[in-house]
Amino acid sequence: MKRVITVLALVCSMLLPVAIADTRQTKCKYKDICTEIIPMIGVQPDITMSAFGKDLNTNAGFAVGLECFRYINEYFALGFGGSYSLPRKFREKEDSPGTISFMPFYVSAKLCTTVGKFENTYMFLSPRVGYITPIMRDSNFKSTKGGLCYGLSLGVCIDYLVFQVTYLVSEFTYKKSSLDNADRSKCRCSAIAFSVGFRFY
Repeated sequence: MKRVITVLALVCSMLLPVAIADTRQTKCKYKDICTEIIPMIGVQPDITMSAFGKDLNTNAGFAVGLECFRYINEYFALGFGGSYSLPRKFREKEDSPGTISFMPFYVSAKLCTTVGKFENTYMFLSPRVGYITPIMRDSNFKSTKGGLCYGLSLGVCIDYLVFQVTYLVSEFTYKKSSLDNADRSKCRCSAIAFSVGFRFY
C-alpha cells in the first residue's frame, strides 16, 4: 500500500501545478483544453460494511471533497481528488460502538458528452481508483490499515454547478484485538454519495 500512496502523491504533485497555472492564465469553456477545480459537499445515506462475520451499517452522514481535472480534449479529462466522510455512528451499536469516518484519495478520468446546444453544459462518467484510510473512534476495530478503493461517478455539469452520484467500494484491514500478534481481518465497504459542487475553471 505504500507504493499506492507514493504513486498517488506523485500524480497529484505533477497535476496540481498545471491546474493552478491554467486557472491563472485562462478562463476556459467546456470545449477548450483547460482545467477544472471542483469543491464538493455530499450526503451518504449509509455505508455498508462486512466485518466481524456480519454486515454492519452506518447512519447517514455528510462528506466534503475536492476534485481537479485536466482536459485532454473536449471529451476526455484526467485528474485526481479526495474527500472526507464526517464521523457517523453504526446502526448496530451493540456490535460496534463508536464512530467511523473515511478519507479516500484517488486518480480519476472523466468521459464527457454535451447536452444539446447548451453551452458549458455536459454529462459525464468518471471512474476512479485510489487509497482509502478509515478513522475509528471508540470502536471494536483495532489497529486499522487503509486499502484499495475504486468507484464510478455519473453526473451533469450546468455552467458552474456540478451534480453527481458516486458509488465507491473500498477495503481495509483491522484487528479484533489490540495485541501485536493478533491476526488481521479484511473489511469490505460500499457506499453511495449524492454530491453537489461548484466549478472553477
